[in-house]
Amino acid sequence: MKTVDVTREVSPSLAIAFQEFSNRWLQKAVSSPFMQRLLRIRQHSSYKKEPKTVSRFDHSLGAAAMAFELLEHLKSRSALGVSEEERDKLVFLALCHDLGHGPFSHIFEATVVPAFKGSHFEHEDYSVKFAVELASEVGLKFEGETLIRDVIADGGEETPNELFKIISNKQFGLDVDRLDYLRRDAEFYGIKFPFSLEECFNAFCFRPSAEGPKMFLRRESLDFLNRFLRYRYMMFEERYYCFEDARVSVLLGNILVENGPDLNILGRIADPSLYLDLDDRVLEEAAKTSQGPPPKPNSLRWLNWLESGEFYPLVALLRKSAKAGSAKRDISLLLLSEPGLSQDDFLLHDTCVSSLKDVNPNFLVYDEKTESIAKVSEIEGFELFDAVSFKMYVFAVNEEKRDLIADTLRASKEGLERTYGFSLSFGSF
Repeated sequence: MKTVDVTREVSPSLAIAFQEFSNRWLQKAVSSPFMQRLLRIRQHSSYKKEPKTVSRFDHSLGAAAMAFELLEHLKSRSALGVSEEERDKLVFLALCHDLGHGPFSHIFEATVVPAFKGSHFEHEDYSVKFAVELASEVGLKFEGETLIRDVIADGGEETPNELFKIISNKQFGLDVDRLDYLRRDAEFYGIKFPFSLEECFNAFCFRPSAEGPKMFLRRESLDFLNRFLRYRYMMFEERYYCFEDARVSVLLGNILVENGPDLNILGRIADPSLYLDLDDRVLEEAAKTSQGPPPKPNSLRWLNWLESGEFYPLVALLRKSAKAGSAKRDISLLLLSEPGLSQDDFLLHDTCVSSLKDVNPNFLVYDEKTESIAKVSEIEGFELFDAVSFKMYVFAVNEEKRDLIADTLRASKEGLERTYGFSLSFGSF
């Protein structure tokens, strides 16, 4: 079991306070099987073995520490009252928000599970279930799972006390979850996170009401929010959804799908005790089952490409606008219409990025100078940063058909660009 210095995640000035806080229940929580499992799940799909590879455990502890720090900031800046019980619950839910993630995080949910007909899986369901059990184990009282489910699965939309929206904010898209993974991933990718925590925290404003604190964005933080939305968009466009992510997603997804029956993927999803043992080590299991008997040539080849760093997209189709509807289906049909090409010869991987994902275009803004409230859409002279891009990568699975796939798409280049607004790039990304 990993020994954890929880104070590493907060500012030095709060280290003592956070350590005292953690001694009450946090240390017990991070030592639980639910949290320890997250040490064996990568934060994102980049298939890297370096020591600095980020785990879901690191992110979850970081989100919990950031929730603690944000609450301290809010208390110091305003007369906002936060009870010890509220603070416990907020930090706990930040810690538990990702407990249910499957192997290799979103790849498992988006690519592997849908490949099995009749299956249904959302990691938030297990996050809620495990959080309910863990709360009981560490002695936190939630009176059922209503609050836990609302915050973890629904973004706190039904909870009158809007302090809980600092964990998952579907109003203006700024919360401790996003702040932690964007800061952490900036370090992972070797780039600078362009905002101070104080600047981020100052954007939050809470006003008292009969039902509990209500959340607003400070008017003075409007420009900051646009810069934050632009930065988040850039991270998804250039890092999370780059060709390396597509390569890893395609290979991992296909390896786990082909070996799914041997790995009892569906059985392990259905049984909580088995699911607790389902993590990134499943790839090692797949490597063994790929050997047979009988051997699985496709999986063996994909495993080799994953390890060697080979297998890159042949063609990238990019569009700086809304998702191109039926483009994936139509391009698949285009390739299949070419004599000599079959479904086994190529793979397609598409993604869509929107800067306003999880942002309510009518969220409320509070002006401290005039003590007035307005919808962001009604503020004269201000527009939220709005950008959308669609990407599709085409992979040649059969190297012997690589030129034929490229030539087929190249011959249709003008039609694809005209119909979907694509910009096609061949072989260099």
